[in-house]
Amino acid sequence: MADPLRYDVEISPEAVQQMAGQASMVVRSMAVGIVAEMQRLMSLPKTGRAYRRGRTAVHIASAPGEAPAMDTGTLANSINWQMTGEAQATVTINANYAAYLEYGTRFMARRPYIEPALDKVRADFAGILGQTRVRMNR
Repeated sequence: MADPLRYDVEISPEAVQQMAGQASMVVRSMAVGIVAEMQRLMSLPKTGRAYRRGRTAVHIASAPGEAPAMDTGTLANSINWQMTGEAQATVTINANYAAYLEYGTRFMARRPYIEPALDKVRADFAGILGQTRVRMNR
């Protein structure tokens, strides 16, 4: 099983002092926003190949470049976040195939959902982004 993907959301110690107790709320809002945006991107209609699931159900897969299509919900349900400090949270994606979808493989084009979600949250929090950062935790 592959290691989970982890992204840290944090605010610098200097900024924490300037924010007068609101740093935790900002970091929490960013982490929740990242998770919600990843799940939203997966739930959008897809334009890839359609195929049958069982006798009557039809699943429409994602096309290359689209966020992964929601099928069983395993990927979306594996995305979690937790506060790891006063001004730091970690967003974790535990599905063992999460990185393959985001970055692609030599056999499959990428289905990005992490970077677009991070970009959206960065834009939403642009006013304070000089004091925050989101980085991959290895």
